[in-house]
Amino acid sequence: MTKTIACAALTFAALLSSPLCAQTFFFSGKVGTAPVFASLSRDGNQLTGWYLYTKHEKQIELQGTIDSSGKFHLDESSFDTTKNTGSFTGNADKGVWHGTWRDAKGGAATAFSLTENHDSLAKLSGDFRCTEKHSDKKYGYDYSRSAHVTFAKGAITRLDLAQTSQGKDGDSQGCYIGLDDFKRIPGDAGVLLRAKADKPGEDTQHCTIRIVSDSKLLFIAPGDLSENGNDCKGADDEVMFCSPRANWGEFLIDASGVCKPND
Repeated sequence: MTKTIACAALTFAALLSSPLCAQTFFFSGKVGTAPVFASLSRDGNQLTGWYLYTKHEKQIELQGTIDSSGKFHLDESSFDTTKNTGSFTGNADKGVWHGTWRDAKGGAATAFSLTENHDSLAKLSGDFRCTEKHSDKKYGYDYSRSAHVTFAKGAITRLDLAQTSQGKDGDSQGCYIGLDDFKRIPGDAGVLLRAKADKPGEDTQHCTIRIVSDSKLLFIAPGDLSENGNDCKGADDEVMFCSPRANWGEFLIDASGVCKPND
């Protein structure tokens, strides 16, 4: 395991000057007139992430590069087929990423604008819940996921995340997280929680949970790939949140009550 180096929050100027460690950004904006929600991580000049149209709520993969002046190019593809479906070309300036999008068939360019989301959710109140079940016929597993998050004037008062799988042969795996095992820490977007047992900077397991929101969606990300070992399977070497072969997916909660995307 590679030793983890803790990264302080970077300014936008640092983002453009090739930061020494990766950082993840969240965005709200539009492609043409269609509202979108996005996440990008930068490591050197490399960009990876995803975006989704809030109407459809299905993640589309993004990969590309950015230079020191803020010029960037991103190719998009389906997570299911890895087939290229389009590309974004533009410039990042003072927290706004803008330019043009084209589909893979070379159609007319469509303008887009994405604004970095730094909302601390200080005024958020509400009770957010979702559940989801599906079956994998190929491998014979039934999966279920649930999330229950409560905010009261910016304070998070409840967090229950669960993700389980049950095989036809009786094999059962699962991941569970509750608020009592976490503490809130400073972050540059939304709410950031870190497991109380976590030891940042040490060569152990790590777990942070990021909660970000725009006007219609609540997005919950257990783990952070920009921090080595942060997959939220456990914290330190003693606290476990997942059984051996289980893995977390991200949660997207809207008015439908169904946990999306289905990872």
